[in-house]
Order: sequence, then structure tokens, then C-alpha cells
Amino acid sequence: MSFLTFLVIPLLVYAVSTGLGVSIILWLSKKRFPGDMFAACLIPICFWFVLVLIIDKGKTLSNLVFEPFIMAVLLCVLAVVHCVMDGREFLSKRSLGIMTVGFSIVIALVVYLLTPALPE
Repeated sequence: MSFLTFLVIPLLVYAVSTGLGVSIILWLSKKRFPGDMFAACLIPICFWFVLVLIIDKGKTLSNLVFEPFIMAVLLCVLAVVHCVMDGREFLSKRSLGIMTVGFSIVIALVVYLLTPALPE
């Protein structure tokens, strides 16, 4: 498998599913796309790539498709929680942004560490 394929497949799976999911959630809640949500969508895939490149756990090509998709679904759930908490004004904007980015990093770490090597 070439290095370009290694980069493109997970990025496309993640970008399409996260982009569609988060944009639909924000559209339904009538919110703009805040900067903290952009960071919460961008940081996990970069962090996951670093983990995959540095720590070799025997991940297969199946993992390169399913792990970004799992992250995208969990980030859509995080976007729903973000919109609800923003609408109810539980926290200040800054605290909510820090919490959203922090949980997105935790999501990437948990998905990487808890997903076993899938068969080809």
C-alpha cells in the first residue's frame, strides 16, 4: 500500500462523514460554524494520524476506514451536545470551546486505543 493511499482513504472517509454530519446538525439547530467546532473536527484526525504513524499496533486497512468513521460519528454526537449546551447557555463560550476540543482529543485517543486490529 502506498503512503498516499494511506493518507487519502481515512481523510476522505472522515471529511465526508464529519462534514455532512456536523453541517446538518448546525443547520438544524440554526447555529453558525464556530471556530471551536472547526478545531474539534480537525484536531482528532491529525492526532489519530500521529498515533498511527508513531505507535504501530498492527492496524490493517480495515482500521483505516472504520476508525475515522467511528470518530466522525462520535464527533457528530459531540456537536449535538455542543449545540444543546450552547443553546441553554450552561457554560461560557470559552469554557464550552475548551471542553469541546478536549473531548474531541479524548475521542481520537479512545478510538485508537480501544479498536482492535480488524481482519482484512
